[in-house]
Amino acid sequence: MLFRQKFQYKTLINLSPTLGDQLLTNSEMISGVTVLDQKLNHGVAISTMFNPDQHTFVELCKYPDGSGSMFRLAGPVASDGNRFQRIGSLLSHFIRRPLAHLKVILNKDLARHSLIFLIMQTLPYSLQMKWRKTL
Repeated sequence: MLFRQKFQYKTLINLSPTLGDQLLTNSEMISGVTVLDQKLNHGVAISTMFNPDQHTFVELCKYPDGSGSMFRLAGPVASDGNRFQRIGSLLSHFIRRPLAHLKVILNKDLARHSLIFLIMQTLPYSLQMKWRKTL
């Protein structure tokens, strides 16, 4: 929003030239798994926490039946490579297993069949964001 105000609408032209530098994050990532032929959300919401190393914490999170709207924000995992290779890999997965992907897309209760892994790190981490005009 600030980029748009500064560069597109020219309403906040006096914003710092360092806008977008050193964006701090809380070093969290959400990953998940879905298995449509099994109920996975048994038990309490956060049931397990483990530390794969001294800086990383992983929590296993489960959501109750019928509360799967957050899962609609997810997407399949992309492979390594440049953006064209990753898009090609995703398209290849969809072409090779169209029914499996349709079952996930059309499933009305993904929370019942999914687990979320909340991965957090204590290491300092920052991003850099730049304004670019695109198509």
